[in-house]
Amino acid sequence: MGKKNKLEIEVHDDKALEVVNKVMRMFNEKYPPFDNLVFPDTRIPDNIKPGSRQHALMLFVSTGMDSMSRSDLIYDAIFKIAEKYGALDELFQMKEAGLKSVLQGQLGENIESGINNPVRTLKSNLNILASTYYRDPREIGAETIEETIKRICEFTQFRNEKAALLMKNYVRVGIWDFPETEIPIKIDRHVIRISIGAGVITFPQNPEKIRYDQPVKTLRAVYQKATKDNAISAICFDDAMWGVGSQMCVKKSKSYCDVNCPIKCAVRPWLDKETTWLYLKKETRRNLGESLFNFDF
Repeated sequence: MGKKNKLEIEVHDDKALEVVNKVMRMFNEKYPPFDNLVFPDTRIPDNIKPGSRQHALMLFVSTGMDSMSRSDLIYDAIFKIAEKYGALDELFQMKEAGLKSVLQGQLGENIESGINNPVRTLKSNLNILASTYYRDPREIGAETIEETIKRICEFTQFRNEKAALLMKNYVRVGIWDFPETEIPIKIDRHVIRISIGAGVITFPQNPEKIRYDQPVKTLRAVYQKATKDNAISAICFDDAMWGVGSQMCVKKSKSYCDVNCPIKCAVRPWLDKETTWLYLKKETRRNLGESLFNFDF
């Protein structure tokens, strides 16, 4: 069998900066949905000090399970557990059955709906944290952003995208002292779809579909360069992209996008249920009616 052709990806830095500027304007000026949007990873129980080991542990556990079930449910569940017990150290002592019982109390059936056995993943990561980092995820931090990302990726089910999410939240609260203009953002399905729709990346070979993971590395570098070169907080930009993707793109309405969103994506590509293939020319939006909001960007 011959070698498969490598996917050609053409980067358009000007389009990337357009996307960054547009979503940051929405974010900074609190246009909907940012007028009342609460980011699930920013909530802290009153009994936990921001930046403390317990706060770091709460974010570590939540981030590790994020994407294995709905993220808002995961963060809310860990928030309630931390709020109830005042500390998460008891989790280290529990076996899988105990962890499942505690999480089941908050998530119900959702604990079984995630991928890659969330409970077993959590137990594995708690073991690594205990044996290598003294039960303190703040100790994972290294001298550089790159080395820290590499260390985070040593944990079960952590890859570059979850590592970027954890780093964002640790830098946000001052746990790690990296420049927030230089850290990477999480390249999730929202970022990929928006980037393709806005023409940040194009594909000279004009394929019908691509693997979901193929543009991730390219987009991570594109946006990391854009925030660094233009002194833009990657923390705020990541939050803004999540807000647009999770609150606006999910409407799946072309007319809603035309009226409400300044990005003006040419297409919202279809992603299969296995999160494997992204169909570049298959539009997922329909004209489902317009919103009350209308912004002229």
